Amino acid sequence: MSRVPELMAAGVNVAFGHDCGMELWYGVCCDYMLEVAHMGLHVAQIASQKGIRTCFDAVTTNAAKVMPVSQQLMECLRSAAPGA
Repeated sequence: MSRVPELMAAGVNVAFGHDCGMELWYGVCCDYMLEVAHMGLHVAQIASQKGIRTCFDAVTTNAAKVMPVSQQLMECLRSAAPGA
């Protein structure tokens, strides 16, 4: 795992994801991004309230920034994020 808190503090756009949506050969996998955020905050040891928010951002708005996503979808993601 990268030094997530240090990268975020330096202003790097950190995004979380995984590479196995509904994999037939890997039975414990799913495409539920809340689990990705959950794992990220524990592995990166950033379980403060601010850290939880940044982990949600890492699977929503930050991830959308590295993908070719429209501004309309970005606004939708922002409004759907917890605490928005």
